Amino acid sequence: MVEVGILLMAAGQSSRFGSHKLLHRLSDGRPLILHTLDYLLASELPLLVIVKPEDHELHQLLARHKVTYLIHQNAGEGLGSSIAFGVKQRRDWSAWLIALADMPYISIETILKVAGHAASDRIVQPHYQERTGHPVAFGKHFQSQLTALNKDCGAAEVIQANLHRLISLSVEDENIQADVDCLNDLIKE
Repeated sequence: MVEVGILLMAAGQSSRFGSHKLLHRLSDGRPLILHTLDYLLASELPLLVIVKPEDHELHQLLARHKVTYLIHQNAGEGLGSSIAFGVKQRRDWSAWLIALADMPYISIETILKVAGHAASDRIVQPHYQERTGHPVAFGKHFQSQLTALNKDCGAAEVIQANLHRLISLSVEDENIQADVDCLNDLIKE
């Protein structure tokens, strides 16, 4: 059996949002990141959140909710660097489900479906109506490529270099493409 763990990327700069988007309170008064954590924790998969060093308020929030996180000292280098850091910290997993903290509306069914199709020699990327999204699962076979990432483009280059190992998984979840970059991206609740 493949042990899949979730790496939640929460070390971004929120530059387009104008303030700290992960701490932005949604209509229920809870921070955006707690909405993302709701479905990730419900999956009961191992979870590691990657954060930037100066994000003390987020560190405190995660600690209060007993969520495991690690501080990536070089988070400013971009998403690829944060993914590489996370994979290096969890080399014991057989597959990594890379999730983005600013995607609070993905369904638990999508998480479990992507994780359920993970294997050591494949990449699993969900799609909805012919558009790809997140989270994406990478098997152990891709560990060296993931740990070599250092750009701000995430793991897209790993996917492109391994299209022959990509499983495009159809899901009924339009929110796999719904990340929050600005206030207008928040779904009206």
